[in-house]
Amino acid sequence: MVKAKDFWEYICNELDYRFFSGVPVIGFKPLYDNMNKKFMHYVPAVNEQVALSLSAGAYISGFNSAILIDANKINRLNLDINTFLDAPVLIISCSIIKPNIKNNLFIQELNNDLDVIKNVVHNISENNVPSILFFKEGQII
Repeated sequence: MVKAKDFWEYICNELDYRFFSGVPVIGFKPLYDNMNKKFMHYVPAVNEQVALSLSAGAYISGFNSAILIDANKINRLNLDINTFLDAPVLIISCSIIKPNIKNNLFIQELNNDLDVIKNVVHNISENNVPSILFFKEGQII
C-alpha cells in the first residue's frame, strides 16, 4: 500500500507535476483527501474528454499535467498515439481489476515502490505520448 500524501509529494515535488484534472471517482478518494493546493492545481471535469483537454491545455502552457480517470473509461478517450495532439499527459487510473487497454499506450501498475511512476514519466518524456499509471482500488490509502 502507498500513502496518498507520499504519492502526491513524489509526483508533485520529485517529478514536477502541478496540474491535474478528472471526473470524480470513488477509488481516488484518498488522493482527493490529500491534495495540497499549495503545490498543485486540480480542476474537476464533467467528463473524461474535458479532463484530457484541460490537461492538454496545461501542457501547452508549459506544465506537466495529468488526468485522474476510472480505468474502465480509458478506452472511451480518443487516445491513439498516432493521432493524439502531442500532449503527453500522465493518465492516473484506478479500478478493481487492471483494464484491457485497446490503445497502444504504455501502462505500468503501481506497486509499493513509487519509482514505478518514474518509469511512466520517462516513457512520456522520451516518446512524447500519453502513458498510464494504474493502481487497484484500495492500494493507495
